[in-house]
Amino acid sequence: MSTQDISLAAAHVVGQTNEAAKTLVSTCRDGMQHLLDGARTRGSGFVRDARLPLASDAMKARLIDSHEQVNGFVSRRLDADTARLLQLMDRVAGGTARGIDRVARMTREVDSPLGRRLLDTLAQVQMPLATLSVRLADQVAEGARRIEGRVLAAAAGPATRTPHER
Repeated sequence: MSTQDISLAAAHVVGQTNEAAKTLVSTCRDGMQHLLDGARTRGSGFVRDARLPLASDAMKARLIDSHEQVNGFVSRRLDADTARLLQLMDRVAGGTARGIDRVARMTREVDSPLGRRLLDTLAQVQMPLATLSVRLADQVAEGARRIEGRVLAAAAGPATRTPHER
């Protein structure tokens, strides 16, 4: 057990946590997109099929078009903001990983016998926690992938639910 093992574990945790977070953010985006698509479909259908005595077909078409434009704007903003968030998350994770690597390199350069023993002792003390952190990060990443699968499965189903299904 060395400081190199600790740094590898820390880098793994950062990577897995970043992937889990990105999966959850993307899943939220997909879920929101599914909701927007359902609202667009239901809203357009409602306006088109509604019997409104004062609304002409041209007025209904303009309402549907306006609804589509708003929905498109929100959808594009959702995609753009999600993409920026994912890029930021990658930058933060990359910076963290570089910092971990820099510290690991610095600890390898310690050439004092006392310093080396101290670092080895610290690594031995921290290794169980590092191992636990790796396992937890792997479980979080797997859980995020399962949530993503559920959301994708739900999105593939019908967009509307009956009252007893809510």
